[in-house]
Amino acid sequence: MADDLTRAPIAHTEIVSTGNGPVRGYVEDGLDVFKGLRYGAPPVGLARFKPPARPAAWSEPAEAPPYGAPAIQSGLAPGERRSSPGDPPAPDEPASSEDCLFLNVWTPGLDTKARPVMVWLHGGGFANGSGGAAMYDGGALARKGDVVIVTVNHRLNVFGYLHLGEVFGAPYAQSGVAGMLDIVQALQWVRENISNFGG
Repeated sequence: MADDLTRAPIAHTEIVSTGNGPVRGYVEDGLDVFKGLRYGAPPVGLARFKPPARPAAWSEPAEAPPYGAPAIQSGLAPGERRSSPGDPPAPDEPASSEDCLFLNVWTPGLDTKARPVMVWLHGGGFANGSGGAAMYDGGALARKGDVVIVTVNHRLNVFGYLHLGEVFGAPYAQSGVAGMLDIVQALQWVRENISNFGG
Protein backbone atom coordinates (compact mmCIF):
# COMPACT_ATOMS: atom_id res chain seq x y z
CA MET A 1 0.00 0.00 0.00
CA ALA A 2 2.89 2.36 0.76
CA ASP A 3 4.13 2.02 -2.81
CA ASP A 4 0.79 3.33 -4.08
CA LEU A 5 1.12 6.43 -1.89
CA THR A 6 4.65 7.27 -3.02
CA ARG A 7 4.20 6.53 -6.72
CA ALA A 8 4.47 9.65 -8.88
CA PRO A 9 1.39 10.62 -10.88
CA ILE A 10 1.39 9.72 -14.56
CA ALA A 11 2.54 12.54 -16.84
CA HIS A 12 0.36 12.43 -19.94
CA THR A 13 1.48 13.21 -23.47
CA GLU A 14 -0.23 15.78 -25.58
CA ILE A 15 -3.25 14.50 -27.49
CA VAL A 16 -2.31 12.95 -30.85
CA SER A 17 -4.70 12.65 -33.80
CA THR A 18 -5.05 9.34 -35.64
CA GLY A 19 -7.34 8.29 -38.47
CA ASN A 20 -9.53 6.49 -35.92
CA GLY A 21 -9.66 9.22 -33.29
CA PRO A 22 -7.48 11.13 -30.81
CA VAL A 23 -5.22 9.28 -28.36
CA ARG A 24 -3.15 10.24 -25.34
CA GLY A 25 -0.26 8.27 -23.90
CA TYR A 26 2.15 8.91 -21.06
CA VAL A 27 5.72 10.08 -20.60
CA GLU A 28 8.24 7.52 -19.36
CA ASP A 29 11.96 8.27 -18.98
CA GLY A 30 11.91 10.94 -21.66
CA LEU A 31 9.81 8.95 -24.18
CA ASP A 32 6.22 9.37 -25.24
CA VAL A 33 4.63 5.92 -24.87
CA PHE A 34 1.30 4.78 -26.30
CA LYS A 35 0.21 1.26 -25.38
CA GLY A 36 -2.92 -0.51 -26.54
CA LEU A 37 -3.74 1.64 -29.56
CA ARG A 38 -6.64 0.00 -31.38
CA TYR A 39 -5.95 -0.42 -35.10
CA GLY A 40 -8.79 -2.84 -35.89
CA ALA A 41 -12.34 -3.52 -34.83
CA PRO A 42 -12.78 -6.43 -32.41
CA PRO A 43 -12.62 -9.60 -34.56
CA VAL A 44 -15.35 -11.36 -32.59
CA GLY A 45 -18.84 -12.69 -33.24
CA LEU A 46 -19.75 -12.44 -36.92
CA ALA A 47 -16.33 -10.84 -37.61
CA ARG A 48 -14.48 -13.91 -36.33
CA PHE A 49 -12.25 -15.54 -39.00
CA LYS A 50 -12.88 -12.63 -41.40
CA PRO A 51 -10.47 -9.92 -42.58
CA PRO A 52 -9.93 -7.11 -40.09
CA ALA A 53 -12.12 -4.02 -40.26
CA ARG A 54 -11.37 -0.48 -39.17
CA PRO A 55 -12.58 0.27 -35.67
CA ALA A 56 -15.52 2.59 -35.09
CA ALA A 57 -14.17 6.15 -34.95
CA TRP A 58 -14.10 7.97 -31.63
CA SER A 59 -14.00 11.67 -30.76
CA GLU A 60 -12.84 11.74 -27.13
CA PRO A 61 -9.14 11.00 -26.50
CA ALA A 62 -8.52 7.31 -25.89
CA GLU A 63 -6.14 6.87 -22.96
CA ALA A 64 -3.27 4.63 -24.02
CA PRO A 65 -1.24 3.69 -20.96
CA PRO A 66 -2.19 -0.02 -20.65
CA TYR A 67 -1.28 -2.68 -23.18
CA GLY A 68 -4.10 -4.14 -25.26
CA ALA A 69 -4.95 -7.80 -24.85
CA PRO A 70 -2.74 -10.32 -26.66
CA ALA A 71 -4.33 -12.91 -28.94
CA ILE A 72 -5.50 -16.20 -27.46
CA GLN A 73 -2.42 -18.36 -27.11
CA SER A 74 -1.96 -21.96 -28.20
CA GLY A 75 -2.07 -24.29 -25.22
CA LEU A 76 -3.73 -21.77 -22.86
CA ALA A 77 -7.39 -21.22 -22.11
CA PRO A 78 -8.92 -17.88 -23.19
CA GLY A 79 -8.25 -15.29 -20.52
CA GLU A 80 -5.09 -16.98 -19.22
CA ARG A 81 -1.85 -15.03 -19.13
CA ARG A 82 1.17 -16.56 -20.81
CA SER A 83 3.41 -18.47 -18.47
CA SER A 84 6.41 -19.35 -20.64
CA PRO A 85 9.61 -18.33 -18.81
CA GLY A 86 11.16 -17.41 -22.15
CA ASP A 87 8.39 -14.99 -23.08
CA PRO A 88 6.85 -13.52 -19.92
CA PRO A 89 4.12 -10.88 -20.18
CA ALA A 90 4.83 -7.31 -19.19
CA PRO A 91 3.45 -6.47 -15.71
CA ASP A 92 0.63 -4.35 -17.18
CA GLU A 93 -0.32 -6.71 -20.03
CA PRO A 94 -3.88 -8.06 -19.65
CA ALA A 95 -5.01 -11.63 -20.19
CA SER A 96 -5.48 -12.96 -23.72
CA SER A 97 -8.65 -12.24 -25.68
CA GLU A 98 -10.12 -12.59 -29.15
CA ASP A 99 -10.29 -8.77 -29.11
CA CYS A 100 -6.55 -8.33 -29.72
CA LEU A 101 -5.98 -5.87 -32.58
CA PHE A 102 -3.77 -3.40 -30.74
CA LEU A 103 -0.35 -1.87 -31.25
CA ASN A 104 2.14 0.02 -29.07
CA VAL A 105 4.34 3.01 -29.89
CA TRP A 106 7.49 4.35 -28.19
CA THR A 107 8.75 7.66 -29.57
CA PRO A 108 11.46 10.13 -28.52
CA GLY A 109 9.22 13.04 -29.48
CA LEU A 110 5.87 14.12 -30.86
CA ASP A 111 7.42 16.47 -33.37
CA THR A 112 8.09 16.74 -37.11
CA LYS A 113 11.54 15.12 -37.03
CA ALA A 114 10.47 12.20 -39.28
CA ARG A 115 12.52 9.60 -37.43
CA PRO A 116 13.01 6.08 -38.80
CA VAL A 117 10.24 3.71 -37.75
CA MET A 118 10.89 0.12 -36.70
CA VAL A 119 7.90 -2.25 -36.58
CA TRP A 120 8.49 -5.38 -34.49
CA LEU A 121 6.41 -8.49 -35.18
CA HIS A 122 6.69 -10.90 -32.28
CA GLY A 123 7.80 -14.50 -32.60
CA GLY A 124 5.86 -17.58 -31.55
CA GLY A 125 5.23 -19.53 -34.74
CA PHE A 126 1.87 -17.81 -35.37
CA ALA A 127 0.53 -19.67 -32.32
CA ASN A 128 1.91 -17.71 -29.34
CA GLY A 129 3.44 -14.35 -28.50
CA SER A 130 2.51 -10.72 -28.04
CA GLY A 131 3.78 -7.25 -28.86
CA GLY A 132 3.35 -6.57 -25.14
CA ALA A 133 5.79 -9.24 -23.97
CA ALA A 134 8.29 -7.86 -21.48
CA MET A 135 11.26 -8.53 -23.76
CA TYR A 136 9.72 -6.46 -26.59
CA ASP A 137 9.51 -3.19 -24.63
CA GLY A 138 10.66 -0.63 -27.18
CA GLY A 139 11.89 2.01 -24.76
CA ALA A 140 15.63 1.33 -24.80
CA LEU A 141 15.86 1.08 -28.58
CA ALA A 142 13.74 4.21 -29.15
CA ARG A 143 15.90 6.15 -26.71
CA LYS A 144 19.28 4.90 -27.91
CA GLY A 145 18.58 4.95 -31.65
CA ASP A 146 16.30 8.02 -31.83
CA VAL A 147 13.74 5.87 -33.66
CA VAL A 148 10.03 5.23 -33.30
CA ILE A 149 9.28 1.64 -32.23
CA VAL A 150 5.96 -0.10 -32.92
CA THR A 151 4.96 -3.55 -31.65
CA VAL A 152 1.84 -5.34 -32.86
CA ASN A 153 -0.70 -7.86 -31.59
CA HIS A 154 -2.57 -9.87 -34.23
CA ARG A 155 -4.71 -12.99 -34.38
CA LEU A 156 -2.88 -16.28 -33.90
CA ASN A 157 -3.45 -20.02 -34.34
CA VAL A 158 -6.98 -21.05 -35.46
CA PHE A 159 -8.34 -17.50 -35.10
CA GLY A 160 -5.78 -16.22 -37.59
CA TYR A 161 -5.02 -19.17 -39.86
CA LEU A 162 -7.90 -21.68 -40.02
CA HIS A 163 -9.11 -21.86 -43.63
CA LEU A 164 -12.91 -22.11 -43.73
CA GLY A 165 -13.61 -20.94 -47.28
CA GLU A 166 -14.29 -24.40 -48.71
CA VAL A 167 -16.84 -25.11 -45.99
CA PHE A 168 -18.56 -21.73 -45.52
CA GLY A 169 -17.99 -20.04 -48.88
CA ALA A 170 -16.92 -16.61 -50.06
CA PRO A 171 -17.37 -14.66 -46.77
CA TYR A 172 -14.61 -16.87 -45.31
CA ALA A 173 -12.35 -17.07 -48.36
CA GLN A 174 -9.57 -15.17 -46.53
CA SER A 175 -9.97 -16.90 -43.16
CA GLY A 176 -6.71 -18.81 -43.61
CA VAL A 177 -4.71 -15.57 -43.68
CA ALA A 178 -6.75 -13.40 -41.29
CA GLY A 179 -3.78 -13.01 -38.93
CA MET A 180 -1.55 -11.88 -41.78
CA LEU A 181 -4.25 -9.42 -42.91
CA ASP A 182 -4.20 -8.04 -39.34
CA ILE A 183 -0.49 -7.33 -39.79
CA VAL A 184 -1.18 -5.62 -43.12
CA GLN A 185 -3.82 -3.42 -41.47
CA ALA A 186 -1.40 -2.54 -38.66
CA LEU A 187 1.21 -1.52 -41.23
CA GLN A 188 -1.40 0.62 -42.99
CA TRP A 189 -2.14 2.28 -39.65
CA VAL A 190 1.58 3.00 -39.27
CA ARG A 191 1.80 4.45 -42.78
CA GLU A 192 -1.21 6.71 -42.22
CA ASN A 193 -0.52 7.87 -38.66
CA ILE A 194 3.10 7.50 -37.57
CA SER A 195 4.14 10.99 -38.72
CA ASN A 196 1.94 12.32 -35.89
CA PHE A 197 4.14 10.34 -33.48
CA GLY A 198 7.46 11.80 -34.65
CA GLY A 199 8.11 9.14 -37.30
